[in-house]
Amino acid sequence: MKVAVASGDGESVSRHFGRAPLYAVFTLEQGEITGTEVRSKAGHETFASAEPSADTKHRAMVGAVEDCEAVLVGGIGDGAVRAMEAQGIQVILTDEPDAARAALRYARGDLPNLTERIHRGRGRH
Repeated sequence: MKVAVASGDGESVSRHFGRAPLYAVFTLEQGEITGTEVRSKAGHETFASAEPSADTKHRAMVGAVEDCEAVLVGGIGDGAVRAMEAQGIQVILTDEPDAARAALRYARGDLPNLTERIHRGRGRH
């Protein structure tokens, strides 16, 4: 399975999905990390000069991780959650600061989903 973690540096879990410039993508097999890569992620700064619709922005943010089962992040807007879920990607909100540890905990099934961290109706992610 592949799990993406929204990140600012490829090593930590971003607290703000829309501001994270990267995804750290972990390939996990039998509870172990067998591969790691860093992928660029569209974010607020990507769209600074143009104002596409929120749906267009969300699709751009999902595109880089369509092969992943889940996205782990500290906080995210409800529109971005809907865009991920529409592509079959589970969104897990976490207070775990380390990206690799978060991915391993997700694979083990012991990473709580802190859904109260979803930013509802603010228009930002």
